[in-house]
Amino acid sequence: MFISSVIFSWDAHIETSSYTGDDWRHSYSYLGHSDKLLSDFCEKHYLIDAISNLKRAVDHRIKHISTIYKIKKTISYLAKKNIWNTLAELELIKPVMLGKLIQIRNAVEHHFSDPPTQDSCMELAEFVWYFLRSTDSIAQRVSGGPYLQESYDSLYIVAYKGTPHNEWESTISAHLAGSLTSLSPRENYFEVTDATVQTGYDYKVTNSGSPFLSDYRDDDVILNGKIKDRNVEMWFLRLYFRTT
Repeated sequence: MFISSVIFSWDAHIETSSYTGDDWRHSYSYLGHSDKLLSDFCEKHYLIDAISNLKRAVDHRIKHISTIYKIKKTISYLAKKNIWNTLAELELIKPVMLGKLIQIRNAVEHHFSDPPTQDSCMELAEFVWYFLRSTDSIAQRVSGGPYLQESYDSLYIVAYKGTPHNEWESTISAHLAGSLTSLSPRENYFEVTDATVQTGYDYKVTNSGSPFLSDYRDDDVILNGKIKDRNVEMWFLRLYFRTT
């Protein structure tokens, strides 16, 4: 079964999410300690300690996100085998400044280099604060998955079923107008394999007790299946984190 790429222009929504607990807050304890060191002291050993705590703040947040979202199970990690590159591809981090922080931390801790100036360290602390703030929402709540809807109150939807709970099995369920599906390859259509398919007519026959059946057209398509195209799978994976 093939689905029209027009669905990618539909509005995205989420239906459910769950709280992850309070562990996400712990990153701020490292940032707070670093802020205190930078505001009260400027001697180089305190600056080194401040840099180390900024790195711990970042490390804790990345470990928390990687754990609750089972990032190593995603198609991106399986291809890259690197958490940082995976989080960058998922558009969860910007690796340039984080890489700079790691480089500085390694230099002062492992090569006994002098730390940057107090002002430079404070700039890094500000960046880490922005990093934590920008990832707070995904660190606090795990989405049940996004869905695309043609328009407000439309029955036509495409729901992405890949989540950490099912270890990112890349499946979708959809209710679509028949004109948006095809049994053979077409330009600007993507493939769904192992699909179970019903027409609107079949659905009305087998679900005669369900409400809203009058809104189903006979040529509608109701399906469940696996996304075959990696680019499409990555698009839905990024959508998951954007909507989260």
